[in-house]
Amino acid sequence: MNILIRADASDTLGSGHVMRCLTLADAIAAHAAVLAVRVSISFICRSSRGHLQQLIRQRGYQIIAIEECVDQRQDAAACLAAIDQDYDCLIVDHYQLGAEFEAALRSRCHTVMVIDDLANRPHLADILLDQNLLPDASQRYHSLVSAECVLLLGPKYTLLRAEFDSVNRRASADCERLLVFLGGSDPDNHTDKVLAAIARLATPMPVDVVLGQHNPWNQQLLERYGHHPWLTVHIQCDYMAKLMSAARLSIGAGGSSHWERCACALPAIVMTIAANQEATTAYLAELGACINMGDAAAVSAAALVDALAALWDDLPRLEAISAQASELIPAKGSALVASQLVEFITQGRVFAPDIEVGERYV
Repeated sequence: MNILIRADASDTLGSGHVMRCLTLADAIAAHAAVLAVRVSISFICRSSRGHLQQLIRQRGYQIIAIEECVDQRQDAAACLAAIDQDYDCLIVDHYQLGAEFEAALRSRCHTVMVIDDLANRPHLADILLDQNLLPDASQRYHSLVSAECVLLLGPKYTLLRAEFDSVNRRASADCERLLVFLGGSDPDNHTDKVLAAIARLATPMPVDVVLGQHNPWNQQLLERYGHHPWLTVHIQCDYMAKLMSAARLSIGAGGSSHWERCACALPAIVMTIAANQEATTAYLAELGACINMGDAAAVSAAALVDALAALWDDLPRLEAISAQASELIPAKGSALVASQLVEFITQGRVFAPDIEVGERYV
């Protein structure tokens, strides 16, 4: 079984698309091994500044590199020129690509799976995954996919790494650390604002800050804050679940980090750093699963100081947020997606009690 994954990372795009595709690739490989099915997985990625091609190789997957493309048609042409075989499945996780790209790649790919959360463009997909929690989730793709497309919608299908499957969450009173993570690239350096706010506190709590390998501000942040005894810096770490399970509170962005925090029952003060994070963050805050500070660009260091001061020692409120967050996401969503994808590729349909081909209300 040959699988091709189309995803990019860069200083501007961030690392989220590639990281969740790596998680899915690992889950597919694990499921195929159980079935004694041989699987080969390749990633096709643009060679943009801040790409994660080396990380993908280190994880054991092949890389097919292409240059920057101006539109879907050019991207499809570059991909078709770069591949030399047919694939059983193409997985696309890319906000700039849609039905035109997917139609072109079908000449070499039997099945197409799309990972999306914008619901803002048509797709020519057999399976579409949107792991976000939204009140209108079952309606968002009605006019964007065919009646035969299988929809995998909601946190049940969240692509979390295996480290999150067995998280042991302690009570807030037993945790003394603050976790700060504003995304893999953080191009606008919101991390600096958060650390500046913490430094204003009379007695800063112990802080773990996670930075992406290609964060352009890493050196500046280390020079400015690295001397503080309350700060521990982690760069491109692979133990996020461990950090989350040891934290009382997190300050972070929206996106896939929401589901990691929920899996760890970690209360969070959230700032949105992209438009596609706003709806889900607002809905989770409405449900009581996080604190929504709004657009990160409009959040001041002073506002963060006030939020931390109000929440850090309010253990009953922290426990309430923790409990609500933990109810939103079951474990092993990656394994569920991988098993259903492999079944679709090999059997032509998804075998699950709540999903049928063409069903729009999952």
